[in-house]
Amino acid sequence: MENFNPEKEVQSTGQQSCILTKDGSVKTCENKYHPIIVAFLALYGLLKLVYLRYGGMLFYRHEYFNAVSFVDGLFDDASQQNKLSTWRVLRRNLLNLEALTALAQERYHVIGYPYVGDMAPAGKIYTLNGELTDLLTIFRQSSHSVHAEFLTIYIAEAHASNDWNMPDLNSAHGIRFSKPKTLEERVDIAQKFIQENSYNLPMYVDSINNETMEAYGARPERLYIIVDGKIAYKGGPGPYCFSYDSMEAALQKALSQL
Repeated sequence: MENFNPEKEVQSTGQQSCILTKDGSVKTCENKYHPIIVAFLALYGLLKLVYLRYGGMLFYRHEYFNAVSFVDGLFDDASQQNKLSTWRVLRRNLLNLEALTALAQERYHVIGYPYVGDMAPAGKIYTLNGELTDLLTIFRQSSHSVHAEFLTIYIAEAHASNDWNMPDLNSAHGIRFSKPKTLEERVDIAQKFIQENSYNLPMYVDSINNETMEAYGARPERLYIIVDGKIAYKGGPGPYCFSYDSMEAALQKALSQL
């Protein structure tokens, strides 16, 4: 009798490849695409990468030049630490089929709604206790005795280990999380981040359908300033237009006008 491989990949008649455990149950499944579709997605992902890298420069010029040197520095540091060429690091983390096809299938917003001056979308977020709330409720409950309050919302995992993993920038530093499939998994990751980094700002998590992220065009990360329920500042999309310096200048200006 043939020995059973405890983790054996099997291809179904459809477009799924599954890993079976020793007892025959399904451990993981992932979709497989036709090579032509993969090639199309990779090309589209490459074009989107160019757009994200350079398109933001047209609309968020100040943020772009602040952020892009930091991002490029991360790749340079990874190159030196791993004794690899910069090109090799880019291939391992960015310019490969896994990364480009993942990038092609996600929505990124360089420009678009909401705009500065618009009412802030309420969104749909949860406390770390799993309680449903929204941003407008939080704004109404905010203390008016302080000049500004900060909060963080954990949205979709940008570089999940089972989606678009970055071995030299994330995994090498112990940052390795699978894409959350439930609200509980997303809360668990947020709590681990708080514990490991002694993070003391209020933290919420987006709904598992990423409703708040989509409402604010926030993938993979974005900074906002809300004043009296309206958007006073909208930062550029990360990582190439993500700038704390720009937000700080906008916050000082907003506070001076109160």
